[in-house]
Amino acid sequence: MKQKPIRIDWEALEEAFSNPLQDAVAHLDRITGRVVLEGEGEDDDLHDEEAALGPTRSSGVEHRREDPTRLTIRPPDTARKIEWLKAFLARAADEHPPEIVAELNEGMVAADPAPILRAIFHRNPEVRDAWWVYRSERVQGMIDACLAEN
Repeated sequence: MKQKPIRIDWEALEEAFSNPLQDAVAHLDRITGRVVLEGEGEDDDLHDEEAALGPTRSSGVEHRREDPTRLTIRPPDTARKIEWLKAFLARAADEHPPEIVAELNEGMVAADPAPILRAIFHRNPEVRDAWWVYRSERVQGMIDACLAEN
């Protein structure tokens, strides 16, 4: 059966792939192209202010039976993001000051690297911007692969 193309809300889709939510699961509606949230028994548009500002939980989300009209969005996990950062740092060695790259590599091995890396990126906007471009390209690749597969 031939499917008709849909208009996808790309901004919301990129947001859902980029920022995993603790208290909800994002889905791409295969009929409307909208990104919807499933959490605590309700579906909300991704741009809904309450969903964006609501409390977070560390516990899992109860999932209802698979809905064939919705594609579950699975953002990259921490391990994949770390792989991306390591690859970025390997590439950055040729493009950015070695002392900044060394500082980032040292930050990677800390017990909690996120705040350390955030502070380094904050002090080095050129490197931070390069990282965000690199990360965005990886996220776009995930989106393309997910859409091609589904």
